[in-house]
Amino acid sequence: EAERKQVAVVKSKLAEQGFDGAVTLKLAGSHTQSANAGPAGGSFFDDYDRSVSTMEDPGGSATQVVVSVQTSIYRVADAKLIWQGNVDLYDPHDAIQMTGDIVKVVSDELRKEKLIGGRE
Repeated sequence: EAERKQVAVVKSKLAEQGFDGAVTLKLAGSHTQSANAGPAGGSFFDDYDRSVSTMEDPGGSATQVVVSVQTSIYRVADAKLIWQGNVDLYDPHDAIQMTGDIVKVVSDELRKEKLIGGRE
């Protein structure tokens, strides 16, 4: 626990273990919203998804928890920020699911921006 708070120790361990990059995740915010709330002018599929969510709620007014997580990617050699973005997670259930969802969204965005290779 104490080692994680010492920047020099963390830096040394990352370098010793040969890491090129480091990723940090930070809670950027959270809120509850009505399932049929959303930005005006969204796509048909966004509106359809919100409408179906409302119909499936036996109470008639579906709500969902939205958790925003800031993802930052740094180069270890000089601690330079390489990429940063926010991921909105809807009704997250546990840390494993959240991590998987974040990895998918971020890796898809990095491929789109041609920062990493791999499947299209």
